[in-house]
Amino acid sequence: MSRIFKNRRIGIFFLWYSCLFLIVGLLVTFIFIKEVRQERETYMLSLEQDADNIIKYLDQNFTAIVNTCNNIFSSTWYNHYRNVANIYKDEFNGMKKIEVMNDIASKVTALPFVSDILIITPFPEQNVICKNGWFTFDDYEKFYGQVKIELPEKLTEPPVIEKASESVCFMTLQDITPRRIQSVICIIIDNFLL
Repeated sequence: MSRIFKNRRIGIFFLWYSCLFLIVGLLVTFIFIKEVRQERETYMLSLEQDADNIIKYLDQNFTAIVNTCNNIFSSTWYNHYRNVANIYKDEFNGMKKIEVMNDIASKVTALPFVSDILIITPFPEQNVICKNGWFTFDDYEKFYGQVKIELPEKLTEPPVIEKASESVCFMTLQDITPRRIQSVICIIIDNFLL
């Protein structure tokens, strides 16, 4: 074996082969590292794009939720129900209440992430109107108990809504029409978002 390495041609061949192997190895390693970095950057960009798309999707959906609730505030039935003079009191018989409940239920079905819309009115009666019926504040807390509703000391302030448990997520919107006695809409968000 030592005889092979004493031959000058074979020694130069091994030297060239080792140098060539080292250069090719460095080149392949450099290209591999460059490709890994590019793939990582591409992956990070795709994550950012996905996050941006999710944010846009959530923004669109929450805008739709707010617009739907504002449509409820400006609807004819709501304005008739909240009429201070009680001119339309006879209008809200059993059939009209079912019609309103069905309208709310269809809005809840059309809105992603929303499990219920609660229309909380302290006047003319202390009612919670939702897709499941018309309840007093106490009855709603007994049957569903998702939120606690408290009337403020001043009637000019809106009702105060609090979580009844940690598994509930909600947002409230105040009436867009200036009224002496304020109502709110409480949107109950689905639990899977928590």
